[in-house]
Amino acid sequence: MEDQRKARAIGSELVLGGICYRLDGVEGCGSSAIVYRATYTDSLNRDSLHQVLIKELFPFSAWGGIDRDQNGDIVCTDAARDIMLEAQRRFRMGNQVNLDLLRQIPASISGNLNSYEAHGTYYSVLSVHGGENLLQRLETRQNLSVRESARVLSKLLHALECFHRHGLLHLDISPDNILLLPEQVLLIDFNSVWDTRNPPEEFAFSRKEGYSAPEVLLQQSGEIGPATDLYACCAVFFHMLSGRRLLEEESRDGLRRGLAKALPCLAEIPQTAAAKAAEILLKGLHTLPRRRYQSTAELQQAVAELLARLDGFGVTKSALWEAAAGEQKKQRSSWSYLEQPVQRGQQSLCREQLTQELAHGGKFLLTGAGGMGKTRLLLELCGRCTARYHAAEPVFVYLSLRGYQACSNDTFFLRRTLLQLLRFPPEHPQYHDALHSLHVLFDQTDSKGQASVVLLLDGLNEAGTQRKMLFAEIEELCRCKGVGLLLTDRTDAVMEYALRDFVSLSLSPLQAQQIDSQFTARGLAPPESQRLRQLLTTPMLLFLYLESAEPTDNSTPETQQALLALYLQHFYLQTLREDSGDQNSQLINRYLLRHFLPQVAWEMHRQGRTILSVASVRRLAEKSFRALRGRRFGTAFSEYLGKSRRMLEGIARADEWFDLAVRERLIDRFGLLADTAQGQIALFHDDFLPVLVQQAEENRHLAAKNIFMLWRRRIAVIAAAAILLGVAGAGMIHSSLNHFSYTAAESACIYDALSALNASLSTWSNRVSAQTELLERAALSDILDNRDPLAREQLQGLLEQKRQFLSALYAPRPDSAVSETLEQIAEKKELFSPQTLSRLLERCAAMEAISEAALSHLEQALCTSDSLYNTRDKRERVVNAHRTYLEAETRYVSFLLASLLSEMTPEQQGEILKAMTYMEALEGFYDGPGSVEPDRLADGTLRALEAVKDAQREMTLQGFSILWPDEQNRRIE
Repeated sequence: MEDQRKARAIGSELVLGGICYRLDGVEGCGSSAIVYRATYTDSLNRDSLHQVLIKELFPFSAWGGIDRDQNGDIVCTDAARDIMLEAQRRFRMGNQVNLDLLRQIPASISGNLNSYEAHGTYYSVLSVHGGENLLQRLETRQNLSVRESARVLSKLLHALECFHRHGLLHLDISPDNILLLPEQVLLIDFNSVWDTRNPPEEFAFSRKEGYSAPEVLLQQSGEIGPATDLYACCAVFFHMLSGRRLLEEESRDGLRRGLAKALPCLAEIPQTAAAKAAEILLKGLHTLPRRRYQSTAELQQAVAELLARLDGFGVTKSALWEAAAGEQKKQRSSWSYLEQPVQRGQQSLCREQLTQELAHGGKFLLTGAGGMGKTRLLLELCGRCTARYHAAEPVFVYLSLRGYQACSNDTFFLRRTLLQLLRFPPEHPQYHDALHSLHVLFDQTDSKGQASVVLLLDGLNEAGTQRKMLFAEIEELCRCKGVGLLLTDRTDAVMEYALRDFVSLSLSPLQAQQIDSQFTARGLAPPESQRLRQLLTTPMLLFLYLESAEPTDNSTPETQQALLALYLQHFYLQTLREDSGDQNSQLINRYLLRHFLPQVAWEMHRQGRTILSVASVRRLAEKSFRALRGRRFGTAFSEYLGKSRRMLEGIARADEWFDLAVRERLIDRFGLLADTAQGQIALFHDDFLPVLVQQAEENRHLAAKNIFMLWRRRIAVIAAAAILLGVAGAGMIHSSLNHFSYTAAESACIYDALSALNASLSTWSNRVSAQTELLERAALSDILDNRDPLAREQLQGLLEQKRQFLSALYAPRPDSAVSETLEQIAEKKELFSPQTLSRLLERCAAMEAISEAALSHLEQALCTSDSLYNTRDKRERVVNAHRTYLEAETRYVSFLLASLLSEMTPEQQGEILKAMTYMEALEGFYDGPGSVEPDRLADGTLRALEAVKDAQREMTLQGFSILWPDEQNRRIE
């Protein structure tokens, strides 16, 4: 029968307990009551109104007999009187439960101000909490997202737990009885509440299709318990996800078959989250109460797991699977997997056998030459084992050890990396809690003895030389019964002193038939050269050669380095073909592959690593940007002369060049650089490093030669002009016009002085560059914002590396005898100024103490948790002050050097200029002899010195305690 109940007229007045309420609207209508929005006048402040809700008992009867008369009173026929009496009994009981709970847990229960009997029925005046009921929200939005639905369910369970804790069952949970507030959910309508401690002899069940559990619909009171309410909670969860109530056929075990169709939203979330959501529904909506969740805590834990999977963190096996599957997709190789047996002594293992042994906790060290396919095998294992989530199977996780180079003192590198993959929230109050949870997972095995996790650790040879802590962590994990380990290295020499519990495996090379089939599949004739065929037994070299070879190509590289060089050349030509018609893009590709990428590799080689921090690569990109905008690069490499600016068309800043060169081209398009899991940048394979380093060295030698020849020509032109014009300024280059002879002792003294200057300048340049690189890392937001302890720890590690690097630098100064001899030579013969030389040497020597003091202050200011520099503004001022000083100091040294070189003979200049080519700190500040007009040197030097003093004062204001060079004659206070 259709519901024909009539609400009281909107705008009418209702007097209860002597208070006159104005009815402003209908808030909701349930099976037993109508709820009105109402106001009444404050007794003291007559202009002010109170807002309340008024609940009127007006039960719906399918047979009629309960109605409202013309006076607004509720009346009923004799046939419906029993229904009305039962409704009144339940209203009074619910009212009492509401008052009892309000007294015990007021924060979790809707407020009941007073209740009345009037107009033939009962009324309750309720507090207004704001918000809306869930049914209203669903009518507006139809369905909610999985994450929002899970959060509402979690809050609903928190509200329900208050009932269950006091021995009460709600038994009328449905969207219209759930009030949504900003921070919590309230259950309303207590007319069906059942006290399990004192169950009534007779009980009329409130039955709602789509929400009530089967035992309620069948009135099986003996089966009613907490699982009954939890069924209704899961039915509400289904409604939030699907936008409709549960159908009758779905409530009879039909949901399992039609879940995917009923809930298309599950296809849009991670697989483990979808699996957990389905588990919650299927278990929570089971027809048998004993097969459902038995407590709010049990269901709450499942919902928390769902939210953890949705957010990608939470130290769980399923979340770890999700993270591993996501990372594996990023690591996918474009090359086919070729089956290679794994040898254990005389025994040969196939991939499936190796998988089974790892799943049962096996610990193996897999060896093979570079490019043999170790990484490809690990990715194949990971890919197959993460294709689908199986709760009963171990989770295979691929981890590259390359990132360990940047944190060689980290005793929890592998575990931290796993937690980073899980996106564990950094604001967690205790990071060790997460590590503990991970350890618990590592010690879990199933009834068959299978491990929980298999770690595929790739590239022990790429982890750097300081691996003591890494070995300790691996051996600690080796003792965990729930962990299988597969570690790769190029040899098993490490087993002489570590990894004693590991079993050595070796990866077999490709067979001749496998090689020939790859050529045939591409329409190419297999090579006949036996030396080349031997190289091609290595999978990486085979695929690189196949990508490089042309049908008519007769090239036969006979060494690995030659084959890699051939591949890079082919790759370069391929990019030219792809960008044919776009000369600017072709020019950029040429520069990136012939110059910038080799420079990245050279920097890796210089640092003794195969990875670089993003800050380091960004610094290289900034240098590259400056070089392309200047004249020096085009002078060194004539093919770019007059064209380099075209390459930067539309690029105004260095960070834009970094995005194009590194992110868009070398990483995303070319794939020659790659991001590591730890946030560094690496070559896509370490075997390319020697080839690229050789290219970089050839570039540097060629640049040095071309620039040196240009400087020599520039000096000759200036000298010739001085002779022809007889200008007064010729005195500054008089040593290049008149060749005075020195005695053997004098020549030796001059040579010693120039050698000392070269050594000092080189050391000074290294000190400045090291500090600059450190400041670039410190200038990133995670350090300046001071919110991430791990970022501070990483900066501390980088700072310690720089400190160790700087402590190894040494540059001897000429002894007093050399200085005296130079003074004597200058009195008798033409010579550069010994005083200027002395000033340069003093600046270089002073940088040692300055850098030590500056690093100490940076450590205290930026790396300690209780630093006084605890805001972004304070930390930024420290970094900027230090950086400004280094720039000013470099400019001043450049002017001193220009002054000194202007007084030297070409031969003496040559000794300095050859060394200067490799002084990184001077790039962009000094462009060789003659680049500064002689009459500007003195004034420029003075202004540069004043800028240094200003920068020193600012550093002192920022807390740096440094004794500056004697040139300032006092300590800056």
